[in-house]
Amino acid sequence: MGFEKAAMTAAQEIFKCKIFGCFFHLSQSMFRRVKTRGYLKTYALDDQFRHSFKLVQALAFLPVQDVLVSITILNACILTQRVIPLYSIETWNVFDRVKRRLPRTNNNVENWHSRIQADVRKKMNMLMVVEILRLEQSKSENDYAILSIGEVLKT
Repeated sequence: MGFEKAAMTAAQEIFKCKIFGCFFHLSQSMFRRVKTRGYLKTYALDDQFRHSFKLVQALAFLPVQDVLVSITILNACILTQRVIPLYSIETWNVFDRVKRRLPRTNNNVENWHSRIQADVRKKMNMLMVVEILRLEQSKSENDYAILSIGEVLKT
């Protein structure tokens, strides 16, 4: 899921599920913060600043129990401002997902959305819409069968 607090809260309340953020969207959010704070030129020209930014991004790949200690080390060594995560570590951390060979991003959802959007832009009648939904349902059922036997989906 992207990093929109209201959407995450709504999804948790409605679906009663654990929310995992998308690493790609986390990186985008962090970079937007660099831009809004006026550090874009510094990012472009200062290798050390850019390296520090990448170290902060890399926190997502550490075991959850090591993240707070690593933030303390980063704050002491390289950062001029204290980094305080806006979301819980479990939301943006991808260590376990990488270890379990699960996606770090929601590119599969983005891919599905693009595929559907391309079909929807055509002039369609109700039968065409039903056929698209039927094909998507069939694909979902096949994916579920693959996952239920413990295999990983190919992207």
